[in-house]
Amino acid sequence: MPASVASLAMASVSEVRSLLAETTVPQELIDESLVGASAVWLMSATAEMLAHDLVLFHPPIGPEEVRAVAHALEDGGIRLTVAAHDRRGLLADTAAMLAAEDLSVSAASAMSWAGSGLALHALTIKRAELSEARWNRLSRRLPRMGQEEPPAFHFTPLGRARVRSSPSAMGRCVVTVTAADQVGLLWAICRWFADQGISIEAAHIAAVGGQVEDHFLVVGQPDASALAAHLTGGGRSLPGLAVDVAGALGGIGAGLVRRVLPR
Repeated sequence: MPASVASLAMASVSEVRSLLAETTVPQELIDESLVGASAVWLMSATAEMLAHDLVLFHPPIGPEEVRAVAHALEDGGIRLTVAAHDRRGLLADTAAMLAAEDLSVSAASAMSWAGSGLALHALTIKRAELSEARWNRLSRRLPRMGQEEPPAFHFTPLGRARVRSSPSAMGRCVVTVTAADQVGLLWAICRWFADQGISIEAAHIAAVGGQVEDHFLVVGQPDASALAAHLTGGGRSLPGLAVDVAGALGGIGAGLVRRVLPR
């Protein structure tokens, strides 16, 4: 694993487990969610945030169901968390919906569980960017995804992107992307992975000072140079579509919802 990933602060499994133990989440589900949790996911957020995210798995998610919730963060951001049955391109489709609303993702985390087939990702955006009008459009569109034409946008890469990949171990590797921060970048990365048949098992995304350094634990061995070329500016415009998000999103009302751990 790259040193830059290993140096990040990490929530411990015991911390997350302790928080979930105070909720109505069954112990079996807690164990399934935390046994073998990726270090990339654990270092993506605080233990409290990760516990809040995992609560979305209870009660059990239906086969076609997608759950989402948004709540305000103390630092002024909005954390949008999505839970669903895993499929390739799920994170790309969520990122596409935000990009179509011109919303920039400043941080994100993702994790999938092969045993249960569930996936979870959380994306942070600036509260000031998520106007009431934008939120109303999102809250209307999310439940109808797959039933109507998705929003479209065009992504034009800015500047040079650098991509490096760790050696493959047990069929997995960590891919690190460093690039200029811009709306749609997360979609462009995740859509490229999906199109190459690469599954994202865990992710930690962060933007600081106009630059992003994103870490993805993926299944497979992607071509790092090809991804770098795909993300490097040169006048290209990449059409983006938010597609194939099936089912209804529960937990989102007309306004922002602050979710607390149930007692």
